Amino acid sequence: MRLEYLCDMNILVNEAQAMVKPHGSEEGSLFVLGGGEIAGERLRGTIRCANHAHRRSDGAMMPDLDGTITTTDGAAIVFHMRGLTTFRTTAEGPLGDQVSWMSFETESEPYRWLNSARCVVEGAVRIVPGRGATGPNRVYICVNEML
Repeated sequence: MRLEYLCDMNILVNEAQAMVKPHGSEEGSLFVLGGGEIAGERLRGTIRCANHAHRRSDGAMMPDLDGTITTTDGAAIVFHMRGLTTFRTTAEGPLGDQVSWMSFETESEPYRWLNSARCVVEGAVRIVPGRGATGPNRVYICVNEML
């Protein structure tokens, strides 16, 4: 398999934040709304999304985002992103090591190639007290070299 760079993505999730821990431990569910930008040679626009993530008892997060991309030329693209974020302590606070997979759906002809794209995402998640979570993410298309 080969990875081809698609774009950079920066999302701030902070609106209507709710974290519940119904089992008396660190395990629970998080629901947040967010938005941001996506920028690459083939894909550029704004993002709106919702994340209904699961928090494991060890503090790792399992993001589950659904959202839309509105491209700079007005196309609508729906995306789904799911993955795992583990955290480490740094001098600036917790830093999340995020790896996810991402898929897209669109009816816009110039972007229909995204409907069959299989993507992975690497990211660094920074918790910003009072603002939410943000971080740079890089999206790659997975190219099957066995065919």
